[in-house]
Amino acid sequence: MGLFEVYMAPLYGESRDAFLRLQLEILAHTDDDSLFAWTTSSYCGSGLLADASHYFKDCGNVLSK
Repeated sequence: MGLFEVYMAPLYGESRDAFLRLQLEILAHTDDDSLFAWTTSSYCGSGLLADASHYFKDCGNVLSK
């Protein structure tokens, strides 16, 4: 996988943790703060990282410096 210039091996059976692991890998390789620009109507308790990719659906107008 070469998404976001991040390379990580797939771990089968990982399910929901895969998206969290992807975000952590992106954080380790970039200083782009737009990773924190997600929204949801109900807080799920994950802190600064999103629990699911659909939380980013309304964040298309985020500009990075």
